[in-house]
Amino acid sequence: MTSNITEAEIVSLDIKELNKKLKYKNVSKPEQQELKKLRRKIKMNKYRRDSRMRKTTELETLLELRALLLDELIGLEQEVVYLHNSKDHLIKHIHSSDEDDEYGEFVVVD
Repeated sequence: MTSNITEAEIVSLDIKELNKKLKYKNVSKPEQQELKKLRRKIKMNKYRRDSRMRKTTELETLLELRALLLDELIGLEQEVVYLHNSKDHLIKHIHSSDEDDEYGEFVVVD
């Protein structure tokens, strides 16, 4: 490039500022077109890279959330099993106390 404009300048400048700078430096039309193509190429690469990073970050976040939810699910399933076992134990206890109670009613003990 004979225009002495760096890639960082090309990308960082607003398009109007870039056009002014190119005009001020008397850059030829074909070279201006090449610089603008280069600018677009660099920006598109940055957009693609940012998009990939965003998707990767989102995927990692979702995988972490999934792991937390699976842990919570396992805990809830264990709680359900415990509650079923407790219920079964209480039902057996009630049935055995019904046989001991001559009136067939629950006995309340204070």
